[in-house]
Amino acid sequence: MFYPLLVLSLVGGCVSPILLDDALLEGSAVVSPGSLPAPQPVLPVPQDLAQAARAAAEGSNLAPAPWGPGPVLGVVPVGQAWYPNRHALRWEEEAPAPVSIFGLPFVRAPWAALEGGELVVRWETREPSGPGALYAGIPPESDPLAPPRFTARAAEPPGEPRTAHEVRLPLDKRVLDPVIDADQVLERSWGTLVWRLIYPWQGHFPYADGRTSFHLEDGAFAQAPTITLGPMISRLAKGERTVWFETDVPTTAALGVGGRAPLVSSTPSTRHEIRVGDLPPDALLAYQIAVSDGIRTTLSPYNTFRTRDPAAPVRVAILSDSRGGEGPGLDAMDGVAFGPVQTLLQAAARDNAQAIVFPGDLIDGYSTDPDDYERQLRTWLHAAEGVQASVPIFTGMGNHEALLQAWTDGATLDREGDLSGEASFARLMVNPSNGPLPVGEGAPPYLETVYSFDLGQVHVAMLNTNYWRASRFKDPEDPRRGGRGNREGLVRQEQMDWLEADLSAASAAGAVHLIVTGHEGAFPTGPHARDGMWWGGEVPEINAARERLWRILADAQAVAYVAGDDHHYSRSLIGAETVAGLSRPVWSVITGGAGAPWYAVAPPEAYAARLVAGSPQLHYTLWSFDGPEVQMQAISITGEVLDSLRLWKGEEGYQPLD
Repeated sequence: MFYPLLVLSLVGGCVSPILLDDALLEGSAVVSPGSLPAPQPVLPVPQDLAQAARAAAEGSNLAPAPWGPGPVLGVVPVGQAWYPNRHALRWEEEAPAPVSIFGLPFVRAPWAALEGGELVVRWETREPSGPGALYAGIPPESDPLAPPRFTARAAEPPGEPRTAHEVRLPLDKRVLDPVIDADQVLERSWGTLVWRLIYPWQGHFPYADGRTSFHLEDGAFAQAPTITLGPMISRLAKGERTVWFETDVPTTAALGVGGRAPLVSSTPSTRHEIRVGDLPPDALLAYQIAVSDGIRTTLSPYNTFRTRDPAAPVRVAILSDSRGGEGPGLDAMDGVAFGPVQTLLQAAARDNAQAIVFPGDLIDGYSTDPDDYERQLRTWLHAAEGVQASVPIFTGMGNHEALLQAWTDGATLDREGDLSGEASFARLMVNPSNGPLPVGEGAPPYLETVYSFDLGQVHVAMLNTNYWRASRFKDPEDPRRGGRGNREGLVRQEQMDWLEADLSAASAAGAVHLIVTGHEGAFPTGPHARDGMWWGGEVPEINAARERLWRILADAQAVAYVAGDDHHYSRSLIGAETVAGLSRPVWSVITGGAGAPWYAVAPPEAYAARLVAGSPQLHYTLWSFDGPEVQMQAISITGEVLDSLRLWKGEEGYQPLD
């Protein structure tokens, strides 16, 4: 998808979203925009942006980089076995040896170049595979929420299965015929192609998407630097945003927001994060970026974001578990349930969510290769980028965000320190960095995987319930482990101490509502009762950590702990009948319905009576906070309200309003 936004209208010659008023959404899950007027954004000046980005490139003496193949997705050591995914690994109990696991089929992921009037896409597979097909087109910027619409296609020549692949698509009138040139590319002489590769792999036909920018020079296509990811916004503090994006070659960049002078990122890089501060409250601001390689400059379409009205209600969407399953195409693209999660994120944005929280299992993961792992995360970000162009999304780690060392007897251990899954996750995502410090030699960082943020009167904390994950070790003193790593679902003491202090400080600073999220459910309602934070109730270390977490939540008067892991929706009220000595009950909400294969709702007998509602449908949860009142709705992918809850916070905690 090419730079998608929210519900759209054309205003002043640019695309801007219609952000729905809270009052229009009372009692309704999804509201059609109808004839709502679009607010008037303040527009930056594109010409100034292009000049600023180009001047920065010239000032840095940036030399244009050639467009070439992407990184090798993992080199297998000589004599070592490798497997296309962890499910294919044949566990061997004798003489355990290291193995390499790859979630994706590529040795080199697809990359594109413009050569002699043709779009050429190449890729390399780890095993011989059949020919692929390429589709391309130029999407109209006035319709950015729609899926790609292609106007040309080409196929790889038939023949024997091969590992090196190439498709050449002529860029003739099928791409730029005047009758389909919706955005006047011929007139302005620049644009961006979107393309989709479909290729065979182990009985499936996976997709790989990309885009390639160009200038028309004397009627010929000349490749230009491409914004390959984003732009996206993250909200890290009151009154500021960070706009971030990636390019296919090193560039300098300029950002224009709301008519301000361009903000310049002058250090050549393929990744840019530009902070914008001193933003006015309750304002809709348009923004645009320009990137330059010193020769050519590429402009993004306009995007917009809104700053909060301090007096307005707060609305937060929470959903989890979009890791791919066994489905075809968009159901499992690069380890991501791309189509379902994209649809759900767009629906949450249309429901006027001011922030979206996604606590884990973004991807299928379980890879031993950092590039393979990061490509999966980037694919998730591509699914989210249309919404995150306007709405901040806060992400957390699940058990599938696993960057591993692995052995043939089934033992796995998260990598250490800066090589860990936590470190890779933090490098790609833009989240707050106010979490605890790691404890222990080689321990991965917590920054940007454990954190908290405020949105008006609401304080949200994110836990990492799969920190430094280890599995299948029969002996905790196994030399491969050496005392490192944790059982799945264990929240370590340093996280607990941080959470207790964080919630206390938030309440002292005036937060009315506290909500805590993490991937593993403290009280799972499906197959993850075998692990998660429950482990059948039979592991003393897990029991102690879970009960401490619930006491922290109860003592702080948190409204809920919201998790995923089980691929369904459930709501349970957990009190002193389950956790002895608890000061007050706390809601346990599982919202794991963002596209992963569904699980039945079947909680353990120990707390089955506490279950209030459940559904296996694809869904998200929408939380609205207005003064002391809280409303939560679980909303299906088709807009059906699966469950709802209304609470009122008084001196004794939360009381139901229904």
